[in-house]
This record gives sequence, structure tokens and C-alpha cells, in this order.
Amino acid sequence: MFMRTDMVEDLFLELKVGAFIKLKGISNIDNFDSELVISSIVGIKKIADFRAKRMDNAPVKRVELHCHTKMSDMDGVSDVKDIIKCAMAWGHKSIAITDHGVVQAFTEANHAVEKTDFKVIYGTEGYLVDDSKSVVVDSKGQSIDDTYVVFDIETTGFHAASDSIIEIGAVKVVEGKIVDKFSSFVNPKRPVPFEIEKLTGITDAMLIDERVIEEVLPEFLAFCEGAIMVAHNADFDMGFIKENAKRQGIDWSPTYVDTVGLARTLLPALSRYKLDNVAKALKVSLENHHRAVDDAGATAEIFEKFIVMLKEQDAFDLDAVNELCKTKR
Repeated sequence: MFMRTDMVEDLFLELKVGAFIKLKGISNIDNFDSELVISSIVGIKKIADFRAKRMDNAPVKRVELHCHTKMSDMDGVSDVKDIIKCAMAWGHKSIAITDHGVVQAFTEANHAVEKTDFKVIYGTEGYLVDDSKSVVVDSKGQSIDDTYVVFDIETTGFHAASDSIIEIGAVKVVEGKIVDKFSSFVNPKRPVPFEIEKLTGITDAMLIDERVIEEVLPEFLAFCEGAIMVAHNADFDMGFIKENAKRQGIDWSPTYVDTVGLARTLLPALSRYKLDNVAKALKVSLENHHRAVDDAGATAEIFEKFIVMLKEQDAFDLDAVNELCKTKR
């Protein structure tokens, strides 16, 4: 609205957030932003809130036992005081706050019910971590100077049973030193999802002429023969390799090491253990993240540094590594 300066203060005494008003003017399309606007306003009138308020008309009120506030990331948008105020207005006697892994709403909830007989049930949705899982799976007491294959895969999704491998990258480490590399694209015989293409940079055009997993996997397993497997979040990568080996009738159950578990033990000050975070903490270069051969190379360098750190703590074989990781939990 265009108006005299001396009128602005009087107008804003009535125009406040949450107020309901009726405007009289001419509606047209704004020339600059092409939005419908009301111009040439000739009348402003205060009116009552015309919204029909939702109420709980049940004779016996329920108690909400699973309520998320805005403290629950991606699962709640309301302030706890507004939720409690609504429950009171509906005649409820109590409500349970159960945010995801946080209790930050408790203080505000407590203040909201002061001098009332309304009861807040304080709760939270906790996260469970399997702390019985070993960092080394199927350890046979092998030396940490043995032969290891540090590998990474890229896939069309997260489910080994229904998604496909599109790239395998691996690095062979002997006595703590990188001695050989393996890298291959895999034709998944299906389109690469857009989100995966955006994440990895791998397109359908890059895979169309590549070999299928039935040809690539035996070659990869031959490269890994006799070696202990290593990966960052190893259960994910091993799950895809084992699933595809099973489909081809190949019995393959090697010992494998998860560098995420090693990082939790050896780098306890880190708050997150994604590959790029661990690489940064150890000053390992990680270029072309989410490409299998580059991630495998970075993981191999991380593993080399971990071997040195494990020896400094008298862990010279995989059984000792498992024991060390258990005592540091």
C-alpha cells in the first residue's frame, strides 16, 4: 500500500500477525512478479477469526502417547507449548512427548504446564546400537601384516537382493603397503537411478558396453583369493558381493574387517565416521568421492595408518584387534 507517512503508525496498531482483516480494492496481476495482488485499496476492516476450530468431542478423552515436537528432525514442526495448549483446549489431561533421541523439549514443556493440573509424560525414542558385533568378522587370528584387499562398490540402491552393482574398485595391501589394484564398471542391465547418477557421476552411457556381474565377479574374487577383505561399512559391501556370489553358485565367506569400527576405536574424538570425515582426520586425500576405485584407494591409505596405530597398542593379529575394540567401547 502507498500511503502518507503519518498514517503508517496508526495502521500498524491494527495490522498485526494473526489478525483477521477484510480489504476492499482492485485485484489485478502485478507487472513485475506476475502474482495476483490487491491494489488501490479503499477500505480496511477488522473482522473476527472465521476459522472453524478443531475440537475433541469424545466423551472420554484419549491421551496421546507418541507426540513429536519440532525437536524431532524431519518428523515434527510444532513447538511443544503449542501442542500442550491444544491438548488442554481439547480437554485432555495428559500428553507424552517422545522426540527422536533428544530431550530438549522437556524444559519448555515443564514451563507450559506450571500452575495447572495437566500432566506431561516425558519420554524419548532411543537408538539401539549392537555393541556385540565384532569389527573383524570370522577372525582366524591372522596377522595384521597379512594380505588384505580393501574394496568399495557402487550400486543402484541399498538392497542387495533387488539392486545391482555398477562398479567395483579394490586395492591389495601386503605388509601394510599397497601392491596391486582392481577396477571395473559393471553393466547392471537396468537404468541407473537419477539420484545414484547424481551421487556417483556414473551414467547409463558409461555402463552400456561394460561386462555384466557374471563376468566381473569371478575376476574380482580371483583378485581377492587368499586375502582378508576390508571395507568402510563392510556389511553393506560384503552383502552385495555375497549375494551375487550366491546367485552364481560360488561359496565365498572370507574374513573381513570394517574400518568404521576401527575408526570408532582408534579415533574416538570424531563425532561422525563417514569415509570423508575419517580421511580428513588422518590427512588422507579423497578425490572423486563415491567412485569405487577412489574410495577403495582412500580406505586403503586409512587402513595402512590404522595398522600402524594398532601395532602401537600391541594388536598384532585380528583376534587382538577384536579384543582391543571390545575394551574401548
